[in-house]
Amino acid sequence: MRKFLALLLAACMVIGCTGTVCGETSDQEEQPLLLQDLIGLWEFESASFLGRSITAEELSGSTGSSITMEFTSDGLMVEEIAGQTVMAFLSVRDDGSVEPPEDQTFRLEAGKLIYTVNGMTMVFVRSSRPSREDTAQVDDAMLGSWFFEQVVMSDEDHVEEVPLGIDMFPLVYGVPAPTLEVSKGGYAVMTFGDSKPIFGIEEWRLEEEKLVHTEHFDDGTVMTWYFVRTQPETALEDPPAYTPAMAATAEGKPADADSPDESAGTYSYHGAAWGMTKDEVKVLAGTEPFQEFETGTGHAVLAYQVQRDGFSFIDQYNFLPSGALYNIQIMAPDEDGSFYAAQKETYTALYGDPMPETGADIHSEDDPVAVMMAALIQSTGDSDFLGWRADDETVIIMSRHASTCYVEIRRYTDYFRFE
Repeated sequence: MRKFLALLLAACMVIGCTGTVCGETSDQEEQPLLLQDLIGLWEFESASFLGRSITAEELSGSTGSSITMEFTSDGLMVEEIAGQTVMAFLSVRDDGSVEPPEDQTFRLEAGKLIYTVNGMTMVFVRSSRPSREDTAQVDDAMLGSWFFEQVVMSDEDHVEEVPLGIDMFPLVYGVPAPTLEVSKGGYAVMTFGDSKPIFGIEEWRLEEEKLVHTEHFDDGTVMTWYFVRTQPETALEDPPAYTPAMAATAEGKPADADSPDESAGTYSYHGAAWGMTKDEVKVLAGTEPFQEFETGTGHAVLAYQVQRDGFSFIDQYNFLPSGALYNIQIMAPDEDGSFYAAQKETYTALYGDPMPETGADIHSEDDPVAVMMAALIQSTGDSDFLGWRADDETVIIMSRHASTCYVEIRRYTDYFRFE
């Protein structure tokens, strides 16, 4: 919208006042505007701002641009100007009338659409050209509502693939699993937390009754989204009991405390020690994981839904291709920050003040905590981390964002062993 207004304002200033002020506000009482009266394609006719005005012909001659607005039966407003597309959903009341976005108004006068925004008044007339909704070739099998099943992250060659299912998604992204709505206008609208990214339906494809979308990023990462017609069941609604056989080692400590096993001289997370195999961790857990998979590079992953000391969270155990446990990740919904506070208290009591609160050099290449924190800051762009050295080979890093607390416990000697 800023570009839209800037282009019009610039054109008005270049051309100057033509002596015609278009779309002056009517003294008539405004009547509710129904969505059904807006549906279709509209073309820019003129605009006025602070006594200056511009017509469609003058705008085209000055900038080589034209402007259109389209309203779909779904309540989607699509503005096209200078090759750029801006889309937003209108709020439609129960009676079918439209509630424009804040600081914007719509009204119909003599068959023309009068659109006012930020003090500028624009006039649009119905186009003789068909709208996208009239011409979009949307497979009927794509129309309607879809539910998130999983997103798979991989490299360009799909050598390593890591799926993220409906159970893990809220903990990783801090929002409920997204939904998708496909309209006759050829748009796919994803509801992702408070945002609603909009895609052209040509970016999606049907694969075995699933709606699939693939995104490629500059760093070589590929994300493939899968949506299904029926909302998948989630294990988080009725989590399995999780009582590790050796959980007693943490008895009396704050929630999710870790426990060094002094007799063995090695770090232990509720009984799970570095070098354990996947089967050994399964025996320790006493129940089947709700998610288990192996990446394209041979790294195995086990994920458990955990309920402990009033908290509900995910424990994810990661194994090297050799089969040895080398990394544990904890992800917890944490709206009020209580989980984060409990973990900080626990780790500080066990290992002292965290970096950077210790005042130590966070850029040190000799400190394992600093090295791990630097790598995470570089990969995530987030600098809000706390770090502890649990023992000679174990580092704990914690952060909280998007109402989710993340703890990564990693065997430092295996930190760079990804192949």
